Amino acid sequence: MLTAGRPFRGRELDELKEFLAGAGLRYEEGIEYSVCLKEGGVITGTGSVEANVIKCVAVEKSRQGQGIMAQIISELIQYLYEKERTHVFVYTRPENLEIFADMGFYAVYAAEGILLLENREKGFDSYLKQLEEETPKEALPHLHYVQDVMTMLPGVRDAQVNPRIGTALVTYDASMTNREEILRWIATAVDTGLELAQEVDWTRSDVGEEELATMARRRLALRLGQTKK
Repeated sequence: MLTAGRPFRGRELDELKEFLAGAGLRYEEGIEYSVCLKEGGVITGTGSVEANVIKCVAVEKSRQGQGIMAQIISELIQYLYEKERTHVFVYTRPENLEIFADMGFYAVYAAEGILLLENREKGFDSYLKQLEEETPKEALPHLHYVQDVMTMLPGVRDAQVNPRIGTALVTYDASMTNREEILRWIATAVDTGLELAQEVDWTRSDVGEEELATMARRRLALRLGQTKK
């Protein structure tokens, strides 16, 4: 039996979290939609959606290779297409590459324990190229500071910024961090920057960009623990 939650609540959510924990995964609070395949009231497979990303996909070991994952992904893609989100990404484990490749997905990024795929060949590359084209030239020399700060948070692999519209695409390992921690880290970085702006003596002619960046990194390093709580 296939059940769906938008998202799940109460006992059903607790059962989903327990199943994911058994698979070495963590339920993320930003999830908006989940499906679970059950047999005898017990979960045998699941998958979830946040924005246009499929994540938290797991199948009971004894039931792997029986088409359960394909059924779950099909249900999630149908939901996404109904929402007119046709550029779909998947966060999963590297060992699942062949399974998703057979379903029409292409690898975008791989690291230890994590694999990012999409349903458009080189679609991610096209998106990054678009970001670069839309970024004001005067901002380009300074964007590496944003990436430096974001990757200080354990689990964040990369951050692509579009300063024109104020958005960031953050690639991260869901087993090490999550959406809420990343948002807290961004807020911490902004607050730290505002603090430094008030503390620095701007009348000094020798206040340099690198000096400010070093001061920010040192202060942020002390605040990492607060973000991870």
